[in-house]
Amino acid sequence: AFVPNDLVNAYRSEMDRIFGQNSCYIMTIRPFGGIEIK
Repeated sequence: AFVPNDLVNAYRSEMDRIFGQNSCYIMTIRPFGGIEIK
């Protein structure tokens, strides 16, 4: 799910409560988009 930064901690706590400890992984997406590697 895309979660705004100000709600990440609450979201993660709720997901861990429902699905178990460490069930939620926080990803960061770089601002550059896709890049071709040659």
